[in-house]
Amino acid sequence: MKHSVIPRYMGVVTCLAICVFFSCLLPATAWARSTGIYGRSQVATSNQQDEAKQHHGTEKTSVTILVLDMSGSMSTNDPAKYRCSAANAFIDLSTADDYVGVVGLAGGQAQGWHDPILMTVKNHAILKSTIKQRSLDCLPNGSTPTSDALQKAFNMLAQAAQGTSINGSVILLTDGQPDPNGVEQINSIQNKLVPQFQSQHWKIDTIGLGANNPIAGGPFPTFHDFLYGLSTETGGEFHDDSQGIIQGINALNITPFFLDIFASLRHKSVGGDKMAQTVDGIRAKNFSVSTYTDVLNVVVVKENANISIILKDPGAQSISEQNDNVLISNDDPYYTYFSVNEPRSGSWELDIKGSGRYVIQTLNDESMNLANLTLTQNQQTIADGQPVALNNPVTISTFFTHNGVQATPPDGVDLNGTLIFHGPAGNFSQSFVLQNVKDTRTFSADVEVPASAPSGSYMLTIDATTDSRANSIANTARSQVFISFPEPYLLSSQSQELVPANELVMSKVIHWDPVLVLLYDHLPAWAGFLSAWPLQQSPPLSHAVIQGKVMIEKPTLQPYAPIKQLRVSVLSPNSPSATTVPVQISHNGQFQLLVPVTGSGIYTLQFQTQGQLKDSYGMTISSLRKIEVSERMATPLQEGIAWLFTIAYAYLAFLVIRFVIGVTYPHPSGSWSSSRYGELDGKNIRQAHRTLFQWFFHPDQLTSRQLGMPAGLRFRFLRGGVIKARAEGRDASHWQFGNGDPVASQYTDASDLLYKEDDDSNETVRYTVSAETDEGDSLEGNSFKKGGLFGGKRRDDDMDDPYEL
Repeated sequence: MKHSVIPRYMGVVTCLAICVFFSCLLPATAWARSTGIYGRSQVATSNQQDEAKQHHGTEKTSVTILVLDMSGSMSTNDPAKYRCSAANAFIDLSTADDYVGVVGLAGGQAQGWHDPILMTVKNHAILKSTIKQRSLDCLPNGSTPTSDALQKAFNMLAQAAQGTSINGSVILLTDGQPDPNGVEQINSIQNKLVPQFQSQHWKIDTIGLGANNPIAGGPFPTFHDFLYGLSTETGGEFHDDSQGIIQGINALNITPFFLDIFASLRHKSVGGDKMAQTVDGIRAKNFSVSTYTDVLNVVVVKENANISIILKDPGAQSISEQNDNVLISNDDPYYTYFSVNEPRSGSWELDIKGSGRYVIQTLNDESMNLANLTLTQNQQTIADGQPVALNNPVTISTFFTHNGVQATPPDGVDLNGTLIFHGPAGNFSQSFVLQNVKDTRTFSADVEVPASAPSGSYMLTIDATTDSRANSIANTARSQVFISFPEPYLLSSQSQELVPANELVMSKVIHWDPVLVLLYDHLPAWAGFLSAWPLQQSPPLSHAVIQGKVMIEKPTLQPYAPIKQLRVSVLSPNSPSATTVPVQISHNGQFQLLVPVTGSGIYTLQFQTQGQLKDSYGMTISSLRKIEVSERMATPLQEGIAWLFTIAYAYLAFLVIRFVIGVTYPHPSGSWSSSRYGELDGKNIRQAHRTLFQWFFHPDQLTSRQLGMPAGLRFRFLRGGVIKARAEGRDASHWQFGNGDPVASQYTDASDLLYKEDDDSNETVRYTVSAETDEGDSLEGNSFKKGGLFGGKRRDDDMDDPYEL
């Protein structure tokens, strides 16, 4: 008997153990399935991308790094330690679609407190516990190495990405400029880290606590300007704790800021209170839940721990215990979080008991949603994180989805939008209405933010309501940077005036004959101007000459000279792909480009423009401009003008060459002397006269007559004092060399010559021709010394010299 009873009891115990195990597991499993957060606990290291794919299919993984400032000044700016509660609230809201990591600025160092970890329910507790332990329970201590902290955050994102595309972001919470070496850190952030974040399209949202102190000697005048610039450059948002729901500078604004950022990263907006409320005793607050709500998420931010919160459904039943459909997080003293799966529609109630200020925030998941916003400007779709230009219309559009599929809009629905900006440059707000596009299920509106509005990150929110805005059924939001960019404007080819961006610029292309194209297309760059007159300002090849000017609204349109980057690509009507063309930038923002033409038609020019940091925050904007090209052959008159100029160029070039030859060739110098009947005669060769034509074409030659001798010879003067002569004309027969040989028709060395006046006469005259030495003396005879350009003196001053000058 005993042997038979024991196995029976063992079976019963085993069954009970299994039941207990599943009773513990099922609530968490049901909650995880209903909210989408169920998954393995896994640090985001080598396996995180595979795990993300298992959870999310082909969707991008969302990875956020929290950078929390624990520097000593936080004892003044956040003595209640709200910043750690804000991080905890962000973690509680995160689901299994998210990874969250943490970097701390504690003890004067940037510390990686935890690599990005998948936000399962279990990992929520792990990450919150890590923050509590590593921050020593949010203890202020040390300086603010912001640059190192952002570098660690970037490295965490890069490790999480592992070569894949992720939705990466950083939330930087700090209460002062980087320290130590603040300006050096800021320059490092601007020059090194910002380009890295921009290249990956990872945004940095910033939260500034405390006073807006000045920064001496840096690129930003104040602490808030630095944070504002950092967020704007990366497509994030800047939050100033003096501009939050709680009035004045108050660290209690930190948690609502974290909730705003959480919603914005998911293209949603936060509902609930727009201002802080006060309770002293018990206060009830009602809010409506629609039939489209799948998950009700409510966060009540509390000023102190003595405020307690009770949530009641439309049947007045308190939501006080966790079950398959309810998650409650109330272990933090400064907020209480409720998440209810498949809540009943109707009026819900929050009972707030205690004394102090509080803020109610809602972030519901709806089955009926608005799709992520699509923005287009200048016929281009603006990607998330890409800036748009102020003073340029932008089309904002969205549509309804039901369970992720495009759906028919509900009856009587209105879509209203707002654009809101808060920053160091001021505040701005603009409302607009989206209209249903005819015969579609899309809603859109054209919005233009004026040039006078501040540049920076705007919160763009669309809210869908029914019953004259009484009930909100869906919303979508997007953080969008608007900047007064330097933009290119094309100039009219006739008037040289700016052409509006949406108008065509006319351009005529002339085709020249192949010889002219061959001549002028191969000119070096420095000589390119030579084609302007003959080709009447038209390029030799089939190119359209387009001139323009970069302008900026400040607040009126004015030229912009400090262009950091200007790139242009051209899409022709006959080509499926764009071609990059070079741009010549001159003074005062003016530029010129040659557009290759493949036929008449409309060509699209896509400009990529970037100004200085203070103007465009390191961002590049795309602008489209269009030109209409018409082609024709050059007229006979145009061809004639081109050839006249070409011939004139050739003649001028010839003259220049001859001038160079005339200057560089050896010129006649020296002297000659003759002896007849014992009488001496002679002349300085420099006294010889010659024509301008001879100077250009034969600078090294003289005839005997030009030298003052009888006609019949042509002399050529070479370097090194060499003189040659040849016979010229019919009088050449009267001349002989000193040895009696006749003078030939080819140049021959000649320094001693004989001249006979006629063939019958035996009387001869001897001529001696000599060149000059470097010292100016003749190589032979030494009868004359070197003179000026037109002559000189004989060395023997006592001689009676009829040629003395």
